[in-house]
Amino acid sequence: MNRWRCVLLALMLGCAPVMAAKEAPAGFPPQALETFLETAAQETGLPRPWLAATLQQATFQPDIIAAISRPAERTLTWGQYRALFLKPDRIEAGLAFYAAHRETVDAVAEAYGVSWPYVLAILGIETRYGKFFGRWRVLDALATLGLAYPPRQTFFAGQLRVFLQQMHAEGLDPTDRMGSYAGAMGYGQFIPSSYRDFAVDFDGDGRRDLWAVADALGSVANYLAVHRWTPGAEAARPLRSVPEAAKALRATGLDPSTTVGALTALGVEGLGGLEASTPVALLEMQGEDGAEWIAGLPNLYVITRYNRSYLYALAVHDLAQALAQGAP
Repeated sequence: MNRWRCVLLALMLGCAPVMAAKEAPAGFPPQALETFLETAAQETGLPRPWLAATLQQATFQPDIIAAISRPAERTLTWGQYRALFLKPDRIEAGLAFYAAHRETVDAVAEAYGVSWPYVLAILGIETRYGKFFGRWRVLDALATLGLAYPPRQTFFAGQLRVFLQQMHAEGLDPTDRMGSYAGAMGYGQFIPSSYRDFAVDFDGDGRRDLWAVADALGSVANYLAVHRWTPGAEAARPLRSVPEAAKALRATGLDPSTTVGALTALGVEGLGGLEASTPVALLEMQGEDGAEWIAGLPNLYVITRYNRSYLYALAVHDLAQALAQGAP
């Protein structure tokens, strides 16, 4: 009896098939696979036969190991990074997406109190509004990293468990979901634990589907709302003048480290209308024409909870501003 008939018989009988070393998918260490099955079955409550049959369909991808092991590329300046995403075609595509899904987008914004341009900007940067979810099957990416990448195997094995649990719970096929080489998925490129913690069923069809427009929009908005997005508040503001004395308060991390009142007292210009107690990250960014000073306000910090980079957060902010200005 071949291995597929064994798996099928085990599924029919409700017993766990024994996955011998020779039955492990090529490229995956048999012991790592067996340990994963044992742990996943215990921690998720999923049927071991289903777990085994699903992982039999995973394919080891050496290119994923190469990609995640590759040294970081050169650091981009703010001006270079911004130019990647603030292109007319991305803005036009966002406005077209808004026109096609305006009722849903507006309903999501109202439900979660998150400005719609910011929700769309995240989708625009992550997947070009759903035009490119990624080139890898999520199952292959997470199995490759969770079973055969020792430097981060524990983390990715955990993400693989959560992914399988979510796919089973939502009634989705885990073998046809496309995403990044690190297993990020859907319109907003959620990793599995974010899927578990922040995804919502906004269209009310009984499942949380990150590849469905309404659920994806609602999930991104929910993520920002949970991380304390302030409705109607600004995210960032360019500063006109930053005296030398104030430059000592420039941000060295993601957390806002000073206040509007402290910066104003030192002569910083451009903060009018903001409460003195408002937390601020004083950002010095290298733009196309030299240094730019930007006040990172609490909503910008919320965006860094989505991606821990001020370059990313500012790109989302600027794309959101462009979408808002271009919307009818």
